[in-house]
Amino acid sequence: MYDPKKKLSKYIFIAFFIILGYLAFLLVKPFLGTVILSLIVAYALLPIHKKVSGWLKGPNISAALITTCIVVFSAALLVIVVNLLATEYTTIYEKINITELGAVIKHYIPGDNVEQYVGQFVDKGLGVFLLMISSFVMSIPEKLVMLFIAVGTIFFTLRDHAKIKEGIRNILPLTDNFKKKIEARFSGTVDAVLYSMVFVSLLQGIVAGFGFYLFGIRTPVLWGFVTFLIAMLPFVGPTTVWLPLAIYLFATGHSAQAIGLSIYCLLFVTILLDMIWKPKLISEKGKIHPLIAILGVLGGFSVFGFSGIILGPFVLSLFIFVLVVLLGKENLKLQD
Repeated sequence: MYDPKKKLSKYIFIAFFIILGYLAFLLVKPFLGTVILSLIVAYALLPIHKKVSGWLKGPNISAALITTCIVVFSAALLVIVVNLLATEYTTIYEKINITELGAVIKHYIPGDNVEQYVGQFVDKGLGVFLLMISSFVMSIPEKLVMLFIAVGTIFFTLRDHAKIKEGIRNILPLTDNFKKKIEARFSGTVDAVLYSMVFVSLLQGIVAGFGFYLFGIRTPVLWGFVTFLIAMLPFVGPTTVWLPLAIYLFATGHSAQAIGLSIYCLLFVTILLDMIWKPKLISEKGKIHPLIAILGVLGGFSVFGFSGIILGPFVLSLFIFVLVVLLGKENLKLQD
């Protein structure tokens, strides 16, 4: 017998669930990027955790040890790099000869107040750098909260990875064959992006560091390491490191070295490694089209932040895969 009250209560429950889900999303939204990135880090560290867990005969100690090592290493690295960069920027500012730089620019761009404009530009550049440092210091409490969430997410993901995987498999209303295909697509895409990003960025740092040494940049190892870190960010890329250094060489009267560094880094670091080889590696290892890899990385970064570098290609790849299944091109069923 039809009961309108039961139907109404069902709709009320669904509406209540949607509202509750939306409120839950608002609660976790500020930390969503940190959680996703931490899950990706935990996934990358999973093979190490499994080996260490086997040696120590327990997942708790292994997860705690790996998480502690990450925190200590990241904190020490951050302090060292920030200190070195602050010292290096101060040294660069002191070495720039405003009068000489103004004379060089005046040779190409006639004007009466060139030196004054150059001095103002350099002062503003240093001011922006100091403002970035002060903003970072002011945001330390917020970053500590994010660090606490990241550490907790990495620890519990490593410790309970088997339960999490099984829980996700049980939630998905799909056949086992379809679930395996999605798992393979996810692991293939994530492994490809992680490998390509880290390996090519490391290679970019080494190649750029050699160029910095070759063309007379102070502390080429430091700037090579900065290039390695920046190279993992889409839209930003290694150009934001080598171009200011080339301008610095030009500003200190080393025009030939500035031109040489620009040509070297543009050809080998930016065009060859960043624009050609990185998308090619992601495409080959992830078995996805190069255009999908590029759009996924760039679009994912703009939507999800740093974690979108991994999520973007996976989402596009999974969408195409599901579309192929729905069109009947793949002999799979969504449900039994």
